[in-house]
Amino acid sequence: MGRRPKLTNEQLEEELKAGLTKEEIAEKYEMNPHSVRHKMNRLSLREVTGKAETREVPAADCFAYDRFSGNCTCLRIGKCPGERCGFYKEAKQAVKEMERGTQKSKAYETNTEAAVMMVRKNQGISA
Repeated sequence: MGRRPKLTNEQLEEELKAGLTKEEIAEKYEMNPHSVRHKMNRLSLREVTGKAETREVPAADCFAYDRFSGNCTCLRIGKCPGERCGFYKEAKQAVKEMERGTQKSKAYETNTEAAVMMVRKNQGISA
């Protein structure tokens, strides 16, 4: 029984740049496609029209981005997916919208004020 060829991080990136799919890479290196996908996720790589592309850097200006921990306060995944995230909104815009909502309806005023304070603290925005 021969040894399985080991897929290095550099090889994985090169194979993706060359246009191979995770299934083709798994077959070439005698691996399970799930293992290849797991390694791609760990390295923040993905298949995009045959190219390896790194994920975007965290959207540090997003209202949900916690600049102290580097995590997203909206998503359970923790890591910020960047501006492609469905929740992405600039912090200053989010604060304006929340404050405008508070003026229209007093029902959620306490919760909204707490959310505004959290965004300001996370982003370092002064009142």
